[in-house]
Amino acid sequence: MQPALPTRIIPLSTSYQRTKLEQWLTEAIVNQTRLTATYHPSRIFLAAVPLTDVELIAQLKRCLNAEDDGDVSQVEIFPSRKYTTVILQKLFDHVEETKECLTLTYLKKLFIIVVPKEKEELMEEIEDWIDNADADDALREGGSTTLDDLIRELGL
Repeated sequence: MQPALPTRIIPLSTSYQRTKLEQWLTEAIVNQTRLTATYHPSRIFLAAVPLTDVELIAQLKRCLNAEDDGDVSQVEIFPSRKYTTVILQKLFDHVEETKECLTLTYLKKLFIIVVPKEKEELMEEIEDWIDNADADDALREGGSTTLDDLIRELGL
């Protein structure tokens, strides 16, 4: 599992930019990576996690349920390529209008959390959980170097 990329801002006002969202989702599916982004123009927060990441998804759902008293909308979508962006835009607009979180299962491969910008603490908590999962993966992969070894290798 690769470490999550830094939060990105994904604008969605031109056809080129629309394909950026689809590319981002495809990247998360193909590479089995966890990704986060801030989405324009709605200014909502998105987090994408592969469905195989069962433990992290369970924890993220607990965070959402604690925040919204268990009242989180869940949607499963299988859009054709032609309508992917349109469907997602409508869902994102709904989140922005209602100020309620939403979870999506995208193409039976990706778990997506959509959080309105007003819930900054929740956004940070979700990012922390994803960062911690990435750090745990890195530790499991091994190959870590102690500070003393690094200093010796660099000749300092």
